[in-house]
Amino acid sequence: MPVENLDTAFKKELIKALSQLGGNWGNAEAAAAIKPLLEMHAPCYVIDAGIMENIGFHTHSQVYIAVQKKLSPVETKDYSISFLTQPNLISDDVIPYLQLLDMILLCQRGNETQSKQVADGLKTMIERLTYEEKKLLTQLARKYPVAVRAFLGLLLARLNQTTLSVKALQTLNPATLNRYRKEYMGG
Repeated sequence: MPVENLDTAFKKELIKALSQLGGNWGNAEAAAAIKPLLEMHAPCYVIDAGIMENIGFHTHSQVYIAVQKKLSPVETKDYSISFLTQPNLISDDVIPYLQLLDMILLCQRGNETQSKQVADGLKTMIERLTYEEKKLLTQLARKYPVAVRAFLGLLLARLNQTTLSVKALQTLNPATLNRYRKEYMGG
């Protein structure tokens, strides 16, 4: 079967699974309903909605799925499914770190009033990681857009993780670094 047909069939299966939940569902219920489909269509994963809600991301009727290829979003009257193209190889051992980077990416795309609260929540989560986990996060971030690398690098600098901060920020040119420094650090 051609790739486009597989992608369309996958989206139809997702819509069917979510439609069975009815109109008023939370992200945890949605994740549980579509998890078996994701396992059949690996490599992919649902961005952990529970963590998103804990850090202030309000995503009612919105599901984010990371996949290895570009897929267009699915919109219905009750919900939407957004696909994030994951630039790294997806494996079970790195999914929690990829999810953190995905949340930074979504924070960059979100509205400003929500972004401050989400950024604070992300800071708290990253602060709790071990040095080795932060190092892995920095390595995985290299394949993410510049805004994610800048956010992570500046956040690590605020957490006094100088070596890791430098590794993340060295991927940016000086003008880009200054732009994000002003945006994230206020100067």
